[in-house]
Amino acid sequence: MGVALQLLMHPERASGVRDLARAVGCSPSSAHAALSKLRDAALVEPDGRPLVPALFWATADAWHPVRTPVAREPLPGDLDIDLGFDDAHSGWVVSGNVAAAAWGAPLAVGSASPPDLYVPAMRDLRQATRKLGAASWADRAATVSCTGIAAVTSERTMRHQPLATPWLHWPLAHPVVVALDLAQDRSRGVEILEGWKSPDGYRRVW
Repeated sequence: MGVALQLLMHPERASGVRDLARAVGCSPSSAHAALSKLRDAALVEPDGRPLVPALFWATADAWHPVRTPVAREPLPGDLDIDLGFDDAHSGWVVSGNVAAAAWGAPLAVGSASPPDLYVPAMRDLRQATRKLGAASWADRAATVSCTGIAAVTSERTMRHQPLATPWLHWPLAHPVVVALDLAQDRSRGVEILEGWKSPDGYRRVW
């Protein structure tokens, strides 16, 4: 999954095994095995570039983040939770519908929309659920999740559409991560993806 995500995030690159291993944080042999499996499934070009949108939809089929609802949304001033805003490498990001709207996807969200947040590590997830309190899905103020894939929380940006989400203070997950979340809703989510042009500086892979 980490290799597939790297390929989708940087589809213009002819990625080598060592570059992929470094980006994903795995051994070159593991990256080679993953790349070979993707090639065998006809999802990657011989030179290492992804076949899109086939690789995106195959990844979406296996993309099942477990979201934990919490009673309150953390704020930038929370001193007892490490949100990683000042970390140059990794930190909390927002994805899902809120991030999609911020990236310019054709859907509307409001400031009361519960954000779907990703955290870098399981220890962050445990801390978040303890500090923010448990909630039912209906009463959630936000959700938190950890995929274990470094790029989900390291490939982030503060850029967003001010007219769509002027209240948003979270860094945005990469558009590919946001698109994978949208793709989990095979009706409304797929419809949104069909009308979502790739943000400036990113290539559409869905």
